[in-house]
Amino acid sequence: MGATSAIIGSSTGIGRALAEAHRSRGLECVTLSRTPESLAGFPAFSLDLTDERQAAGAFEKVFARYPEIDTIFLISGTGDVEPTPGYETARSTIALNCAGFTLAAYQAAKHLEHRGAGRLVAVTSVAAIRGGSQSLSYNASKAYQSSLLEGLRCRFASLKLPITVTEVRAGFVDTAMMKAEKPFWVATADQAAQAILAATQARKELVYVLGRWRLIGWLLRLLPTFLYKRIG
Repeated sequence: MGATSAIIGSSTGIGRALAEAHRSRGLECVTLSRTPESLAGFPAFSLDLTDERQAAGAFEKVFARYPEIDTIFLISGTGDVEPTPGYETARSTIALNCAGFTLAAYQAAKHLEHRGAGRLVAVTSVAAIRGGSQSLSYNASKAYQSSLLEGLRCRFASLKLPITVTEVRAGFVDTAMMKAEKPFWVATADQAAQAILAATQARKELVYVLGRWRLIGWLLRLLPTFLYKRIG
């Protein structure tokens, strides 16, 4: 059986764990990352989402070679602590989390629309819900991603296509991306990968990792602005 999933951002962290979870379950997947040589045993392709021309060529090659791909995982992302506004930090975050994310999401949407069905699964963050004084551009970029996914969900519905868009709002996950001084409710990359696969198979539109972060999301939405400004 040919590959049925594509994992974008698969060389480290959640993406790598997701590729390994596919292998352990006997599921086929292709991987796309900046360091494809680090992924032994998988069909691996080089992808740099901050290089528009290279990325477009990579997607064209992958989807031409594996037209049967029906599930696309968008895991790539970056972010850093930003206690004071600094454009150098923001620029790299925007380049990958906004521009690169959009490029990947649109390429995925084009492929799935051509197939007429499928699943797009993307990792955002609990940070998408409100702004954050210590990570201004990161929180903003995750809100952008969440909104874009909702827009794609609406598009597929208007086209009457059975394409599921799943947003994975991650809390703290034990990867190089986690830079919090005092993290809590920390998931391993493997726990996150297993939860993502379960949500994908159930065709859920929104899932929190770990699930208890749904409570935090609910509280963040309810917290009055004048109180949130003191802690955000």
